Amino acid sequence: MESTEKYKQIILNAIKYGADADGKIDETKLAHLMYLVDFTWYYENLSSMSGVEYRKLSRVPVADVYFHALDELEASGTIIREVKKSTVFFSLIGSEAPNNSLSDDELIFIEKIGKAWRGKSTEEIVNFTHKQLPLQICKDNEIIPHGLITQEEPEQVYL
Repeated sequence: MESTEKYKQIILNAIKYGADADGKIDETKLAHLMYLVDFTWYYENLSSMSGVEYRKLSRVPVADVYFHALDELEASGTIIREVKKSTVFFSLIGSEAPNNSLSDDELIFIEKIGKAWRGKSTEEIVNFTHKQLPLQICKDNEIIPHGLITQEEPEQVYL
């Protein structure tokens, strides 16, 4: 499915641009970054970049394909998964991320969002997203409608 392949490329580029200086990003921060990329894109373009649905899972807005996509990327040797204490971290194998399913505008956008959150803690991104309307009104395990983000003030959309 093309949207799954595109979603995986968004993940890889989010890791590339959003990881800390050591090249690693924790699983929760990456999930929130993916949500911000997709929902901010929707805010500006009225369409989803990834074409996948997101669900509110406890404290994390996550695409239904998120964990499966990470497993596939790890199995294909594209990313490395490391567990330190109780935190899962991901990093790219190599410095480049495939992007043939992404437009130039989408790549620039992923880079902008990733760099805005690079170096910030997982707690900061979690606190930011949980103040947004989509996560405020959706119940746990409920699909988060992309259109809800259009009701946010611009400064509350990604940073």
